[in-house]
Amino acid sequence: MLGGVTVMSRCFLMLALGMLMCGCASQQSSLMHASMQLDATPAADSALVVFVRGADPRDDGWPFRVVDDKARFLGECVPSSQFAVRVSPGEHALFAWAPGGDVPREYVSFYNQVGALRATFEAGKTYVVAISYSTPLTYKPARFPFVSLRLVDPSDREVAEARRTALPLSSDTVAGQAVLDRERASVEQHLALGLSKLRR
Repeated sequence: MLGGVTVMSRCFLMLALGMLMCGCASQQSSLMHASMQLDATPAADSALVVFVRGADPRDDGWPFRVVDDKARFLGECVPSSQFAVRVSPGEHALFAWAPGGDVPREYVSFYNQVGALRATFEAGKTYVVAISYSTPLTYKPARFPFVSLRLVDPSDREVAEARRTALPLSSDTVAGQAVLDRERASVEQHLALGLSKLRR
C-alpha cells in the first residue's frame, strides 16, 4: 500500500489519465444538436440557466453530462459549447461528470470526479454556470482532473468571451433521459457522489 492506495490502483489511474492526455476521447455528443443561436430569453415564470464550457488546451474533450437532483437530463457540454435550460424558481442541485472519462471507483475509491452546485434561481433572471475541469490534466497522483460547476458573472470579460466563441447547442431531452434511465444505477451513484460534496 502507498498512502492507502495500492500500487495497482495508482498504475491504473496513471494509465487512464495517460489515455485522456493522448486525446483518446470524442468531442461529440449524440445527445446535443447545433443551433443557430442560443435562446437566452428568460420566461416570466422560470429562470434561465446557461451552461458554458470554454476551450482549454488541457481539456481531454469528453462530454460533460449535466443532470439535476431529480435525475433529469439537462444536456451535455463539449469544449467550446454552451446550452440553456429553463428551471423552476427556487433551490436546485446540479451535477456534472464525464461518463466516458470516469476513473472506476473500484480502483480509486478516494476520488470523487462529480461536479456539484447548489443554487437558488429567481424567475425572470438569467444565470451562467461555467463547467470545466478544476485541475490541470497531469500524471501527478496528487492532482487529478475533476469536473467543476461554478456560478459566474455574465459580465465578466473572460465569461463573455467564452460565451461569444462557444457553439450554441440544444438538448435532445428525450434521448438523453432514455440514456439516464438505462444507466440508472450509474446515475444514482454519481448523484450520491455529488450530494456528498454538497454536504461538506
